[in-house]
Amino acid sequence: MIDVDNYHKDFTPGFDKDKFKELMQNPLTSIPFKNQNIFVGRRLFKSIVGACKLLYQQKDRNNLYFGREGSGKSHTAFQHTYIWWWVLTELKMINYPFGIHLMYGRLKDLITAFDKYKDIKYMLFTLDESDEINRKNWNKVNVKLLMTKLRRERKNLRIVNLLMPSLEEMLPSITLSRINWIFEIEEELSPTLNLVRGNWKKLNIPVGAGYTSPMHKRFISNQEISNYLYSRLYNNEDKFGALPRKLLAYTGNTNGVNVIDPTEYRKWALEINSINEEEENELDDKTKKQQEQRDKLILASEDWGIPTKEIAAILNMDSSSITKIKRKMRATTTTPK
Repeated sequence: MIDVDNYHKDFTPGFDKDKFKELMQNPLTSIPFKNQNIFVGRRLFKSIVGACKLLYQQKDRNNLYFGREGSGKSHTAFQHTYIWWWVLTELKMINYPFGIHLMYGRLKDLITAFDKYKDIKYMLFTLDESDEINRKNWNKVNVKLLMTKLRRERKNLRIVNLLMPSLEEMLPSITLSRINWIFEIEEELSPTLNLVRGNWKKLNIPVGAGYTSPMHKRFISNQEISNYLYSRLYNNEDKFGALPRKLLAYTGNTNGVNVIDPTEYRKWALEINSINEEEENELDDKTKKQQEQRDKLILASEDWGIPTKEIAAILNMDSSSITKIKRKMRATTTTPK
């Protein structure tokens, strides 16, 4: 865990320019994790090192990971979170430990953490299950609050990774204006019928006019990428399709090293599911009580002489629904003799 109160007691965030130069000139293909090595790939490694310098120059980072259930999103995002952490530590930009405390399973917890760590620069946040961020929930309080924070709290210099089943679940305006990298995670069947997870494609949304794609050796303009995303997210063109190869920065694969212990992860996931179930049950009970009170009010409105149309307007319901509820209440209510 991170001791917020004493974090800056013996540490001041800096930027090791010599180490930055060394890492950019000699990009690593793997980095150590305990007694293992995580394959990185020079392109991804240099991208993260370069992004760390942009962080130091007041540019926060927001990344999307999308793919089908079981494709390896969590595994890939967790490894990438560790790579970010390792590079930030090497550059003397952070002094907090790596662990499952950097991962979040609920939107509410992520927003709380944003506020808790607001005074710590270069904090990593990975929302493992972004199910709450979907098109049906864009008007929900926590989703709107997250979008507001992504828009207005850029100076907090966070690195935020959001995992979701499809690119279309994120609010289009946020994708176009606040997302830096998009990773599409895929699974495929090998010729020997082994299931391979964690293959990823990376699409950059450039900070400036564009960039030269290492994969295609051509300049890809910001306008070209924005036009594609706008057509897909607003006009439903190529909806739920794969990222177009011609716009990719490069591709990669996540090896099998678990940076979060599987047993610890399962325990963490079960705790989150348990909390969600408790809250859903409480909400169901609350909703049921509210509906019972509403139905009693509708039945009593007859005794008070309130016309059906008026009570429908008061409760923001249609008259036919009010009539049905009255019939149901009459059938289940016994008048004492």
